[in-house]
Formats: sequence, C-alpha cells, structure tokens
Amino acid sequence: MRVFACLPALAIAAVIWWLSSTPDLAVASGAVDTVLRKTAHVGVFAALAVACVVALRANGIRPARAILGGAALALAYAAVDEAHQSTVPTRNGAASDVAIDALGVGLASLILVRRARRAVPC
Repeated sequence: MRVFACLPALAIAAVIWWLSSTPDLAVASGAVDTVLRKTAHVGVFAALAVACVVALRANGIRPARAILGGAALALAYAAVDEAHQSTVPTRNGAASDVAIDALGVGLASLILVRRARRAVPC
C-alpha cells in the first residue's frame, strides 16, 4: 500500500474533523455565514473525494472503481462528520449538510469521470 498517497485525504479529513469540533464556528454573520459555510462544505468534500480517488489510483485501483470508491469514502466520512458534530456543544449534525457534502462529492466525481473518459483512446 502506498501510504504517502493517502496523506492528502487524511489531512483533509483531519481539517474537517477539527472544524467540526469547534464550538460556535462562524466565518461571518447572518446569511453570509450560512452561504460561506455551505459553499465550503461543497468544496472541501469535493477535495476529499478527489484526494480519495488519487489514493486509490496510486494503490492500483482502476479509474472507474477508484472514482466510485472515492465518492463512497467521502460520503461515508460526511455522515461520520455530522454524527461527530452532533456531539459538539453549540453544534448540531444535519442530514441536509450531508446532502450538501454529497453535492461536492458528486460534482468532483462527474469531473473525474469526464476526465477519465477523455483519457481512454477511441
């Protein structure tokens, strides 16, 4: 197993965990805070999915399976993250956040599928 290829995914997961552990996390106020945080959910889970795919590919998994596996890992982590967040004072876990995370994972997966199809000779 190529452990170094897994480090980016683990680093992203660690940052997500740290942010989820922070009580009263806010980056702005009001609606701006909500928009920024939800946009961050999309972006960070897209990055996690890509990092998982890179790790799987580096360990010999074929592109289609790596994309599916990377998406599954990122979505599973989204659910675990929300469960963890529900244990943090002043925070709550929400299924809607998992859905927003899934949007990021889905977008990243679609981009990776399109790139993989272009790489295959006709």
